Amino acid sequence: MIAFSNVTDDDILDVIPMSEITIIRDIAAIKVIADEGSEFSADDTENEEVDVSVENEERTKNVLQIETSPEGYNSGRPYQIQTKNGQDFRALFEDLNKLSATAREEAEKKSKFKKLQGRVGQIFNSNPVQQFLALMIFGVR
Repeated sequence: MIAFSNVTDDDILDVIPMSEITIIRDIAAIKVIADEGSEFSADDTENEEVDVSVENEERTKNVLQIETSPEGYNSGRPYQIQTKNGQDFRALFEDLNKLSATAREEAEKKSKFKKLQGRVGQIFNSNPVQQFLALMIFGVR
């Protein structure tokens, strides 16, 4: 999990389960923010010249956007995390991608096992199986 809290406090304000992270993006690589505050995707700006202010550029520098599963704990809310420098950004980006991929694989394995376990439980608790087991127990006596 990724846990969020205030620096001066140990209380956890919010968490993101690693298995529910769907996409981790570099905000600066996917958005260009113009001075007027309107957003353009990188595709929209290929043929146009857009004047990007230094202030807006700094706001999106070294920012990760974490998108979560719509059916999960965070209901698909996006989160943004900004690092102090490019080196920390790259390290965090790579680590989160690796850890979230591993967590998703583990969750999928557990999910398959739980589905199988549930199905076996349904079969075991079904009337025909219970009747057969009862006859076997009475037959042994």
